[in-house]
Amino acid sequence: MSGRLSNTDIQSGSCWRNLQQAQIDQHAGESGAKALFPDALLFNQILVPGGNGHGIPHGMVFAPETLDPVYEFCGPQRIQTLPASALVIDMNGELPEECIGTVRDIIKSKATLNNIVVVANNIPEFVQQLDTDLAVTIVSPNGMSAAAYHAIYRQANHTIFVDTLRSMDAAHTGCLCSMLFSKAFEKSMAYPLWVSCLTESSYCHVFDSSGRQIQSAETQNIPPYMICENDVDELEKLMSIVNGTSTPDMCDGQNSWIDRFPSAPRRVVVSVPCGESVTGPDAVRDRITHMRRKLGKLVQDPYAFFIDSRIGVLQKIARIFSPEQRAG
Repeated sequence: MSGRLSNTDIQSGSCWRNLQQAQIDQHAGESGAKALFPDALLFNQILVPGGNGHGIPHGMVFAPETLDPVYEFCGPQRIQTLPASALVIDMNGELPEECIGTVRDIIKSKATLNNIVVVANNIPEFVQQLDTDLAVTIVSPNGMSAAAYHAIYRQANHTIFVDTLRSMDAAHTGCLCSMLFSKAFEKSMAYPLWVSCLTESSYCHVFDSSGRQIQSAETQNIPPYMICENDVDELEKLMSIVNGTSTPDMCDGQNSWIDRFPSAPRRVVVSVPCGESVTGPDAVRDRITHMRRKLGKLVQDPYAFFIDSRIGVLQKIARIFSPEQRAG
């Protein structure tokens, strides 16, 4: 039996994933570089295939690039109000057939639910397959607004994500959620990293295409790739490594580190629209988040921390922590 269906149009928008990739292509061309977390609005790191394996993120710490949407949600402006005790289903396109059973099981496990809210630009066919008497509401948030999506996750009793890494936005800002990967997504190069990043959050449960809950990243042969922050200079440096025009231990400039610090204004690769810049105390909190990410990387992998720096002196320090040096 299908639920009672209603429609609430928030504001439709074009596909953020396509714009993510278009912006990366402007700087990386046909290299195969892509968003490390496709669809995510708070996490805009970039994956660059190939290279010599330098930069593969074993134990690398990821944190939101900006918490602007979190602050906007807490602000006085009007936000879309969801029905009470709503379970949200967020995905791109149709629900893969192998995931339908897991979605039903999660719905049945939530005894306190009053409504189901589906994030979509039209009424998806799978709504008729949910086998529930709960009312089903369709909402279409502005696809370019991180705050619009974040407001939904913050109000939801629970959010089920299917094949979209917007789950990173929810899991790492304290929103209860489940992530379902289809067979197609399990074949993605970054799949082991996605599982690792999501399972490290106590707010997210991860399921594979068979409906089996995954407790942590499983050992797989990971193809060589590198990652960088959402920064034009960092991306260009990794591209030069992949193309063989430089090596990870090369200095990336002739000026002294004193001349380059503080550095010029940061140039981002992926720019998220529809977000107001945070000023005042909240901006300070956002810089603290950035510093925590960097310090976490320093503690877990000092070699990666120093070698990824744009400051030549710090790159030289990286040699002390290189795998060859530690091996004696």
